[in-house]
Amino acid sequence: MCKEKNMNSIIKASIIGATLGATIVGAHAVTNYWLIVSGLACILAALVTVLAIPKQPNIYSLVSIGVTSPFLIAAFGYESGWVYLIGLAFVYGMIGVQLFQVTGVAIDNVRFISEKYKRQ
Repeated sequence: MCKEKNMNSIIKASIIGATLGATIVGAHAVTNYWLIVSGLACILAALVTVLAIPKQPNIYSLVSIGVTSPFLIAAFGYESGWVYLIGLAFVYGMIGVQLFQVTGVAIDNVRFISEKYKRQ
């Protein structure tokens, strides 16, 4: 059962990564504001990652980044692709996923405190 849950999380993370990579490459091809669109896509993907993978989404965000890397390297070339990949890892993995994880913990704490005071 545990292996099956891990496999499902890996599949979800892979789908999120492929979607994120396709979104970034598509935005680059369509608009001049692709960097802003890419940043927003990273934040949205981070939210989806935290909601879809409740246990250790920060670990599975690495899978998403790994799946996104071929898209970026193929679209932007070897040197620029790695630079954009580092930016993606920072915005998506470090800022987005961590931010939504911490927000979820804070909301749970507020719920716990409010329920405790309602009982008294």
